[in-house]
Amino acid sequence: MLKGQALALRAHTYLTIASFYQYSYLKDSTAKTAPVYTTPTNASTQGNPKASLKEIYEVIFSDLLQAKELLAGYDRPAKYKINADVVNGLLARAYLNTGRWAFAAAAANEALQNYPLMAPSEYSKGFNDAGNSEWIWGHSEIPSQSDGSYAFHFLDVSSSSSYYYSYMADPFFGELFETGDIRKTLFSWDGSAAAREGYLQYKKFKFKADQTADLVLMRSAEAVLIKAEGYARAGNLPEGITALNQLRTARGAKLFDANGATADNLIREILIERRKELWGEGFGLSDIIRTQQAVVRKPYVDVNGNDIKVTVVKPDGSSKEVPARYHTALTFSDGTAFAANSPYYIFVVPQGEEQNNPNLNK
Repeated sequence: MLKGQALALRAHTYLTIASFYQYSYLKDSTAKTAPVYTTPTNASTQGNPKASLKEIYEVIFSDLLQAKELLAGYDRPAKYKINADVVNGLLARAYLNTGRWAFAAAAANEALQNYPLMAPSEYSKGFNDAGNSEWIWGHSEIPSQSDGSYAFHFLDVSSSSSYYYSYMADPFFGELFETGDIRKTLFSWDGSAAAREGYLQYKKFKFKADQTADLVLMRSAEAVLIKAEGYARAGNLPEGITALNQLRTARGAKLFDANGATADNLIREILIERRKELWGEGFGLSDIIRTQQAVVRKPYVDVNGNDIKVTVVKPDGSSKEVPARYHTALTFSDGTAFAANSPYYIFVVPQGEEQNNPNLNK
C-alpha cells in the first residue's frame, strides 16, 4: 500500500512538472523538459540531463498503473491518503494531456464513481471542507498546522482574515455564468475599501471561522469534465454532451443543446466549463498550454470605449456607481500580443537546479 502511494505521489509530481515546464505534449513530445530520477540519490549523485516529455510520461504511466494495482481494495481512513480513485484521477489527467482520449474518459469515469456532485447549497460554503461529497483528494487543515491554508486560500477575497484581497475576477469571466447558475451568485462588485472599489469578487473560496481551510486537490467535477472532453475529442458526441450536461444540471446552468452539435463547438463549451468550474484550482494556465491557446484579455468598456459603471455597496450599506476595474496588462511585458505556445507561459527551471546540475542541458 505504501509503495503504491509513493509511486502515485511521484507520478503526480512529474505530471505537474510536465504540465508547466514545457509546451503541450501534443505539440512536441520530444521536447526536453526536466531531469527524471527513479532510483535513490545522495549528496554525491550526478544530476541527470533533461528528459523529454515522452520519457517523463512513460514514468508517469508506469508509476500510476503499478500504483493502481497496489492500491486495489485499499479503504483509506481519510481523503488526504492516496487510493485507487486518486490514481484514476491522475491517470485521467495524464491521458488527457497526451491525447489518449478514450482512456482519459474511462479513467475519469472510474475516479468519480464514489463522489457525487454536491448540492447547489454546498457550492457557496467556501470550498474549504474535505468532507464535501465531490472531493476525491484533499488535505484537512487544523489551527495548529495551518500553513497550507494560507498558501492556497489567498484566493479568498471576501473573508476578514483574507489579508491580500488580490485575486479578483475578470469581468468578462463573470459574464460567462447565466442567471440560475449557483456559481453566478458568488460574484459581487467590491465596495469595501477605496483601493478595491469596482473590482469583481468571486467568493468561491472562504476561510472557516477558525481561519483554516482544507485544500482541494481533486474533485469529481473535474473528472466529469475530463470524461466529457475525452468523449468529445474521441468523436463520441452523445456521451460527451451527457457528461457536460450532468455538471451543468448540478450547477443550475443552461444545458448544452445537442441539436446541430459538432465536435468543435462541444469541445469549446467543455473548455469554457472547465474555466468556470475549476477557477482557482490550478488548471487555467495548464489548460492554455495543453490546448495550445492564447491568453485573452481585453478592456471592459462599452461600444464607445468608455469604462462600464457598476454598483458597489460600501461598508456603511450605502451604494454608488464606480467604473468597473479589470486587468490592465493587455499584452506581454515586452508589449507583444498574447499568443498561443508562448514561452511566457512556461515555467523556468529554478536557478539552483541549473547551478548544481552541470548535466542539465546536455
